[in-house]
Amino acid sequence: MRVAIHRPYVTCEPRQASVIGWRAAGCGSMMAVVIRRITTGDVEVFRQTRLRALADSPASFGSTYDAEVARRATWWSERVAAASDGDEQAMFLAFDGDECIGLAGGFTDDLGADRQLISMWVAPEYRGSGVATELVDAVLGWAVDGGARTVGLWVTEGNGRARRLYERLGFVVTGEVQPLPSDPSKDEIRMVYRATAKPDDPRVQLRERLAAAMKQRDSVAVRVLRTTIAAIDNAEAPAVDPAELGGMAIERSPRGAGAGEVPRTQLTATEMRALVRREIDDRLQTAAEYELAGRAEHAERLRAEAAVLGDLGASASRL
Repeated sequence: MRVAIHRPYVTCEPRQASVIGWRAAGCGSMMAVVIRRITTGDVEVFRQTRLRALADSPASFGSTYDAEVARRATWWSERVAAASDGDEQAMFLAFDGDECIGLAGGFTDDLGADRQLISMWVAPEYRGSGVATELVDAVLGWAVDGGARTVGLWVTEGNGRARRLYERLGFVVTGEVQPLPSDPSKDEIRMVYRATAKPDDPRVQLRERLAAAMKQRDSVAVRVLRTTIAAIDNAEAPAVDPAELGGMAIERSPRGAGAGEVPRTQLTATEMRALVRREIDDRLQTAAEYELAGRAEHAERLRAEAAVLGDLGASASRL
């Protein structure tokens, strides 16, 4: 007997990579974006993506396109090698198929935090899809895995979209301000993430559990926690009317789905806990369907995932 299993959102966590699925507005197919740490074979991919980011968002970086396009091949190779392994620095890339559509890095911070988030960028047509959140999560996971309790960053004053993203992920403004190195006429502000921030926020609880699961290499917990965090992010994503696209593909539209300065919905703690409960119920219902179909192994896997969230749900319900 065949059983049709409907899952609204699916992720998986292969070794050293995560996969997030999202449905672009006006599109009927699910797009898979892979987030993974950079490797020594990614030198040219990193160079092209970094230069694209500098050309697209010059005010978001401390360096400039002109400075980096002139760098020698050895500089790029050395930077990639240093970021591909270890706890001192890291770089993560986001891929849709063979195309690199985002990046974010981290390195040891000498400004009062244990690590610093750097080089955060997502291609315009993928903004609002959850890719930025996954990239920041990857850096935070790497930092916590290396023993960090705080992660700092600088964000350009006036970049409201980026600031809202970081605030939503638990970063707080410190009050420090400095000139943007690449354009001293602009200021950038300091933000810091603390692993114990806002303990009553279900999203923060999920992220703390995710960091711990990544450190413990618990693939089941990592998979379900990433899925649930992404479901919350998707629920908060701004809606895009397909009519705005005029029948064009996303990459040819005047702005990518969710790429404009459209305010995101802000879920309350109660709404987030309800969403977690739906994730639990969805898994248990699907597990029962698998059981009836004689697919006990699949049913057992889904029940194990529900158990991870069930514990979180119990903790959240007591807040």
